[in-house]
Amino acid sequence: DQGNAPNPFIPPHVGIRTPLAVYACPADARQRDAHSTRMGYFVAVTGYLGVAGQNDALNDGVLYLGSQVRVTDILDGTSNTLLAGERPPSPDYWYGWWYASGPGIGDTVLGVRNRNSRGDPETSSCPPGPYQFGPGKTDNMCDAFHFWSLHPGGAHFALCDGSVRFLSYSADSLLPALATRAGGEVVSLD
Repeated sequence: DQGNAPNPFIPPHVGIRTPLAVYACPADARQRDAHSTRMGYFVAVTGYLGVAGQNDALNDGVLYLGSQVRVTDILDGTSNTLLAGERPPSPDYWYGWWYASGPGIGDTVLGVRNRNSRGDPETSSCPPGPYQFGPGKTDNMCDAFHFWSLHPGGAHFALCDGSVRFLSYSADSLLPALATRAGGEVVSLD
């Protein structure tokens, strides 16, 4: 909805077109520059999104719309709970802005078993999901619904203890447990 999208020329949104190296994956040259979106906005993008939990409806992760999760709320342990993960921006640069003023699903946060619930014409041909952690392509609009990277075999994830781990795509079955902050699951990344 263009009416809800930030106008990059009106404060406080003037910074939305400024690429930040800290938000760009070195493996994706597209993240180094600002791009024009399908709605004509000129924005900077990121390859890192917060982990909303299992999906965008459950709010069982750490970062989701309106979240106010404290460290003491992460009952599964900060070293066993995902905070952010890699997902390159969509081909049309509509998903993956380094910040967004709307709900943010697919922009700034994503669930590890997200569904295609956006209703955009560009994603209407994508299956409903749930989508899983696995390889993707920069020219496939449907790959905006799951974590993946341009690195061979997996992607980087930040955990709530501040550590960063490279997870192989074979770890997909562990992601739902790692995405919840208080699910009571016992998971080891070792």
